[in-house]
Amino acid sequence: MNMRYCKTATIPVIIASLVFSGSAWAESGGRLVARGNREFAGNRYEKAAEFYEKASVKLPESAIVAFNLGDVFYRQEDYAGARKHFEDAAMKTKDLPLEAKAWYNTGNCAFSEGLRQSDSDMEKALEFYRESVGFYATALEKDPDLKDAAHNMEIVRLYIKDLLDRIQKQKEEMEQMQEKMKEVVDSLLASIERQEGLRDSTLDLDDDSRRAMADWKSRIEQAGGKQKSIESSTSNVGDMLDGLFPSEVPEPVQQASSHLDSAVVDQKGSASKLEARDAGASAAEQELALDQMNKALELLTQGDNKDKQQGQQEQNNDQAQQDQQDQQDQQNQQEDQKQQQARSETARGILDEEKENRKKRKQQAAGGYKKVDKDW
Repeated sequence: MNMRYCKTATIPVIIASLVFSGSAWAESGGRLVARGNREFAGNRYEKAAEFYEKASVKLPESAIVAFNLGDVFYRQEDYAGARKHFEDAAMKTKDLPLEAKAWYNTGNCAFSEGLRQSDSDMEKALEFYRESVGFYATALEKDPDLKDAAHNMEIVRLYIKDLLDRIQKQKEEMEQMQEKMKEVVDSLLASIERQEGLRDSTLDLDDDSRRAMADWKSRIEQAGGKQKSIESSTSNVGDMLDGLFPSEVPEPVQQASSHLDSAVVDQKGSASKLEARDAGASAAEQELALDQMNKALELLTQGDNKDKQQGQQEQNNDQAQQDQQDQQDQQNQQEDQKQQQARSETARGILDEEKENRKKRKQQAAGGYKKVDKDW
């Protein structure tokens, strides 16, 4: 599937019309662009960029300069930089065919960024592919005759379909991996539980009072058989773990596998000590094996623990925010009550004062009236 990229052979012609437009200032910028074009044609992209940058100072609103800078960045595989300049050109020009080519090349930039991400980050690549389809569609809106845009849209859609299939396959493989890892962890937990039980029994056998019992020897022989069985189970867990990653093995898994190997060595030592009727030394070996097994378990479940811790932290943060909000609401409610109470007291005081004033006025009116002597 070949992508078709927009050619820039017509750019010098467009720039020529700018050069001879009658403005000495524009002519200076046009000459810089022409020199940049010569450097570009000779694949001397850094020199071309220098002339285009100088031209952009002379012609800051020139869509042609922005377009040519986009071409330089694209040839240097700086797709993010190229995209910025092509978008700038599209915004500056009033020429629909040129704007269409600018959006078309922006689509090429997005597609190229998607190709770059397709192996390392498929979700990000998918985002770039979908963006490129949008840019090609915009190019066709501006210039329906730009057939390469329609061609590239169909090509990118095939890439999108292929990528979606890969993402789905990866998701299914991840789910299968998680299920198998759960089996490994469950098996390891079972081995740890059996080893802890045997350690307690072995410590019990090491007691002097137990040694005098008639069945002590048979019990220590049984303990030796159990230890060999646990050793076999632990070894199987290690084999299961190693089989999950046939190629590249994650570092935590490598470390967990190493701990399991050490646990098997300690379990072999424990079984040997039991054969020698040394229950105390055997229990010590069992304790070492348990330490290694628990370290392996911690490594294999650290992702789950982080998720749980993160979930708990988020829950605690939410609760803290809720408590803070409740406290703030309570404070606001108390403040409102205080203000309401203050307003009520103020209103009551004003009312009482007014009543008192009315009473005084009535008293003055009743007691202060004097008859006027007639003088006629």
